[in-house]
Amino acid sequence: MSFAQPFNLLYGIFLAIIAIFYLRKKQAAEYRVSWIKMWDEAIVEEAGLNVSRLRKNLLLVIQLVCALMLVMSSAKPLLTKGEQEKRVVIALDGSISMNARENGVTRFEEAKAAAQEYIKALPADAAVSLLLLKSGAEEYLRDAEKSRAQKELQALACTSDSLDVQKAAAVLETYPGEKVVFTDKDLDFGTTSVKIGGRLDDAGITGASFDYYSRTLLCRLKNYSDKGKTIAVKAEDDWGGKIIGRAYVPAGGEQYISFELDRIPDMVRLGIIGTDMLAEDDSYVLPLGDEYKTKVVMIGENPYMEAALKSMAEIHFEKAESFDDITKTFDIFVLAQKQTTVHLPEECGVWKLYPDEGDCGEAFDHAVLLQPGNSSMSSGLVLAGIYADRGCFLKQKEGFKSMLLADGRPVMICGEENGRRQIISSIDFSKINMVMTPAFPVLVHRSIKWLSEGMAKSLEANPPQTFVTGAEFLDRKGSARKGAAGMNPVARDVGRMFALTAMVFMALELEVYRREL
Repeated sequence: MSFAQPFNLLYGIFLAIIAIFYLRKKQAAEYRVSWIKMWDEAIVEEAGLNVSRLRKNLLLVIQLVCALMLVMSSAKPLLTKGEQEKRVVIALDGSISMNARENGVTRFEEAKAAAQEYIKALPADAAVSLLLLKSGAEEYLRDAEKSRAQKELQALACTSDSLDVQKAAAVLETYPGEKVVFTDKDLDFGTTSVKIGGRLDDAGITGASFDYYSRTLLCRLKNYSDKGKTIAVKAEDDWGGKIIGRAYVPAGGEQYISFELDRIPDMVRLGIIGTDMLAEDDSYVLPLGDEYKTKVVMIGENPYMEAALKSMAEIHFEKAESFDDITKTFDIFVLAQKQTTVHLPEECGVWKLYPDEGDCGEAFDHAVLLQPGNSSMSSGLVLAGIYADRGCFLKQKEGFKSMLLADGRPVMICGEENGRRQIISSIDFSKINMVMTPAFPVLVHRSIKWLSEGMAKSLEANPPQTFVTGAEFLDRKGSARKGAAGMNPVARDVGRMFALTAMVFMALELEVYRREL
């Protein structure tokens, strides 16, 4: 028998204290008698006292047993019943680096073969769970037979996701029994790990961006090898134009290659020239055409905001007088008039230039100096001498950060509410000198970019900007012991049985007490 809360057994100390007080003897008293024959009566009385003492001791025993049962119940006893069952969790790393090919075989295929051999060596009655680790952890089987686990394992396919280490570790901790992870990474999940492959010899594209004003394309490269190398990249547009650029990238480092385009195409395909262990991160598609841009609509009139949005060539901007005039789908709504958001789509970004009444605090009609808030969108902005002379202070909202402050109180905030990213402004841009400085278009550009994150449109799946390779190590203190045994008894909580026994002894105590009376 084991206990889920063994420290509760310390309550048993009070049982000894109760017994000491219960059995404490009274001091004998001396009495004078006038006739010695009264000793006969005293002897008879003493015999009666002995019987009474026995009854009192019986009550003591019953009460101690009753209290002991309650102490045992509070410790949550677990009773092992039957034979122990072999339970094993097989987890395969299905992230992008497992697509690396060595000796003509991918690491994922090698991991599946190793997992098949591991399952084959398990006892015939073993219960096998099967997981695929990637951006999340997908369960394929739970406590299945060996034959079924081997069949399902064969059908697993690798992905191009980046491995979310924290999610994978959290999911693994929820499974009992022996856990075995087949991966090419040096990660400690508190489990038995089977290392697949060695150092990743790879160079990949981790991102790309385009400046519409200078028509400059930037391609970001990452060298995952332990040696520096010169990487050649080809940029090809949808009109057939090709440009080749080269850059030296040190071991484990990053570098940019820039391309100057004569015109703006609808899309550009980037590709690394040459082969390495991992082909999945050698290409990247960057959509540039108007149909792929973030679509922004402003409802109402605000000439300063309109001018700033029109200067952003990377978005598609339109105006509307009201929701009734909107006939297209937009990604971001800039509300330049008091407007309800009930008509907005579920997945969009919202910028309210006029806050709701519930968001407003104290109003001000005098000049107040503006300062940057704690949001990254306002960091580094030059706001010396920038003021607003009409508006209101905003109330603090849970999950929101301040973008601009006035007298230490927020006048522009950003955050997520009801699944939407939102920016709320309470200052009148027609009454602020910020619109005449470079800080205003920078703030608008950053804000639209933040609102549009996660809405970027691509023609096909691009490799993740960052992903875990074989060189990282996760230190998970307090996790399960590495190589823990997989024999798990079927445990039954018997705490209720102890509590029921205590109730039976309480009824017995009452019966003994009644008979004494």
